[in-house]
Amino acid sequence: MLGYHTPADTVRYHIGDKVVFGRPNGEQTHGTVVKINRTKLKIRQDETRGNKPIGTVWGVPPSLVQPAVGAAPAAVTYAPKFTRDPASVDDWWLRTNKHALRCLGMVYCHLSPENLTCDGERSRADVQRHSAILHRKMQACFVLLERDIDEGECYKLLDRLDNLGKKG
Repeated sequence: MLGYHTPADTVRYHIGDKVVFGRPNGEQTHGTVVKINRTKLKIRQDETRGNKPIGTVWGVPPSLVQPAVGAAPAAVTYAPKFTRDPASVDDWWLRTNKHALRCLGMVYCHLSPENLTCDGERSRADVQRHSAILHRKMQACFVLLERDIDEGECYKLLDRLDNLGKKG
C-alpha cells in the first residue's frame, strides 16, 4: 500500500546509502541518505529534480525509496578489519580507539531505559529529544571506530581495555 510504512521499514537503510526516490510512476531521483528518522528518511538529492538544485534535502517515506542499482551499501565503508569476536581484536586497536569506545559505552549506558527516562521523571518529549541526541553521538562513534559495535560487544571490549591498563 503506497504511503503506509512502519518504523521498521527505515531499518533497511543506513546513512550514506545511495538510493533512488520518487513515486513509482513519477520522476525518480538519485540521492544519498543523510538521516534516518522514525518514519521517514532524509535524502540529499545527487541530481537536479524539477527546479530543485543538487543538495536539496527531502523527507521521504521508505515506501518511495529503493536502493540505487549498482551502488554498494554504505555499510561497506564500515567494513570491519577483523571478525566481530571481541577476543580477536588486537591490543593496538583497543588502545588507539579507547576514547571512542569509552564514549560509546557512556552512550549505551545513557540509553538504558532507567537512565534515559530518569526513572520516569522526564517528559516524553524530553526523552525523545535526549534519545535523538544520544543516537547521533552513537553514529559518530561508529564512524570513528569504522564499524558498528553492539552494546554487549562494546562492554566486552571495554573490559579488555581495562585489563590491558592493569597489566601494562
